[in-house]
Amino acid sequence: MTFAVMLLVACGEDFFVANVKRYYFTVSPATPENHRIFRNLFGDFNRRFNTPYLNLIVNGGALPADETSTIVLTRGLLHADGKLGWGKWVRTSKLNRSKGFWQKPYKVRKDIYTMELEFDRDYMQERYYSDNSKRRKQMRTLFLHELGHGFQMGHDPNRHAVMYREITDDYKDFNSYYRKVYSFLLN
Repeated sequence: MTFAVMLLVACGEDFFVANVKRYYFTVSPATPENHRIFRNLFGDFNRRFNTPYLNLIVNGGALPADETSTIVLTRGLLHADGKLGWGKWVRTSKLNRSKGFWQKPYKVRKDIYTMELEFDRDYMQERYYSDNSKRRKQMRTLFLHELGHGFQMGHDPNRHAVMYREITDDYKDFNSYYRKVYSFLLN
């Protein structure tokens, strides 16, 4: 679990801000095949940082809905709106009062970051089971691209950036992408 805490003063009141950037995902439809695909993609991502930033919830979970990220695999998404996937980030804030600091009441604002991702089911499954390394790389690039939107990244005009608006077969600068993700996760 990664989080940062800051003390802020607003209108004369002290309060803490706790940024919670932990990502627990549900996958829909919740099939063993879909869980296998994302467990593999999450594993690759987490090994890069040697930390489990992305986690899969398989059989329900104890987290409230506003603390759970979602992945939806839609059959025919590409044909419906011309996209292979989309992603967006969500921030939910909760304000609580606590006692501390010599029993003086203070406020804690908890900012919880989650994301919503959607992928074309056929695209992801065909590439996951492909023996062609180029096709598997396309799936990985699409996953990281949409995950980047979940980490508040926009499109990049550089064709070699993972966040370029199209998934191309060009060389991709994964190192630059991972540096931006790491910076987001730590701040």
